[in-house]
Amino acid sequence: MDSTKLRIFFDVDSTVSWINNHGYRRVALQFPDYILSFSGEIAALLEKECNGNAKTYILADTTYRSCCVDLIAAEQCGADCIVHYGDSCMSEIVSRIPTRFVFGDVSIEWEKLEKAVYEYKDKFEPNCCLLFDAIYANSSDTLFDLLSKVPGVESLFNCKLLYRPNNYNHNQPSTSINANCCLGRVSPKGKQNKTLLFIGETNSPLLSLWLMTNLNCINVFTFSPVTLKHSFERTPATRLLKKRLFLIEKLRDAQTVGLVINTLDLVGYREALERTRKLCKVAGKKSYTLAVGKINVAKLSNFANDIEAFIVLSCPYGIILDVSDFYRPVLSLFEAEAALNPQCRWLAGDGWTAEFRNFLNGNNLAVSELEVHKVMLDEIGSEAEINSDFSLITGKMRMTGVRDNVNGDINSCNALSAYTAGDYFSERTWKGLDDRYAGESLTVQEGRSGTAAKYNSESFT
Repeated sequence: MDSTKLRIFFDVDSTVSWINNHGYRRVALQFPDYILSFSGEIAALLEKECNGNAKTYILADTTYRSCCVDLIAAEQCGADCIVHYGDSCMSEIVSRIPTRFVFGDVSIEWEKLEKAVYEYKDKFEPNCCLLFDAIYANSSDTLFDLLSKVPGVESLFNCKLLYRPNNYNHNQPSTSINANCCLGRVSPKGKQNKTLLFIGETNSPLLSLWLMTNLNCINVFTFSPVTLKHSFERTPATRLLKKRLFLIEKLRDAQTVGLVINTLDLVGYREALERTRKLCKVAGKKSYTLAVGKINVAKLSNFANDIEAFIVLSCPYGIILDVSDFYRPVLSLFEAEAALNPQCRWLAGDGWTAEFRNFLNGNNLAVSELEVHKVMLDEIGSEAEINSDFSLITGKMRMTGVRDNVNGDINSCNALSAYTAGDYFSERTWKGLDDRYAGESLTVQEGRSGTAAKYNSESFT
């Protein structure tokens, strides 16, 4: 990439103006892995363009996910502001530091796109909606103009971003958040069947989450500006949601649940954590809160012997849809609500949501017209409503509630005070690698010196 394309892709001129106009002196630059190789050049260029008035700090290994603004790392370097590069989940965060988004100026071969669209235009529904990854936000208007002229498309809805790249503060959306907000984008009203026209990669988390949330998008056309591959198929949302039903049953069978915190900055995460704890208590399950940073199979496997299911509190992109590699079920808050709330009655055809803020303060956002509001109830049922239940996994009756051996109370204060989480893990029979030397006193000794070919303590023979 030459210098001219580099300046355009990373929006250097506008970023420099933003830094200078606000008088920022310590600028954190957050890069995802796929463009991290350009970070040094961009940092040097910004400092030069700011005439040495600003010092840049590169944030590479993010605390959780690169799609979220890493406020923790930015605060550690004392940054006045953050420039977030690359794709973003556009989740609403507790904004403590002004943030600017630079998605990148990715070019689109318009002739190839037009040819691909016309190949499938006869299969489109009259009503369509345009969805794109955030890195194509700069081309959204051109995309809309091109696709709205396709024959057979009577109505095209533009699911544009609610947060525009020129917003200097992440918590100041260009469009107020309302019932038509979904995954940081404007969501269409109505229940009419639609065709989703998606511009981005087929493995984008946005695509799967959107289809699972908006079940009226019955088929989807995808086009990748990077690989130029395109496809048209029926939505896989129902199949994905049926898999989540199995996880819900597994959570109902579990007695010990791990609450995995995968965010510290999303609006409402504390309330969501408290609600999840209450759900576990009502269902009579022991819950343990875990903070493991970036989630992977190895980290959660450390708790697989003690915890029977995990509930992840994260941004929408942090929800793990493919859990085949995990040893225990991994669910979102939505599935926890469906599994543990006695007042909840949910079927896969009712829709779904990836945003836990929909559960707080009676908010029925994004999916308010898709019957999911039946799940999102402010009230949580009582313990008496779920004394027993039938397990679809084991085929047996399950008795819910973890009872104290002394008085039989479910989750009683006496039981909690006498048996803490630390006691639970300390009493495991297997604790990992051999620790028989842990009690021996250790003294500092001088090690060997020299090279591997000949240490100074060795002699030639």
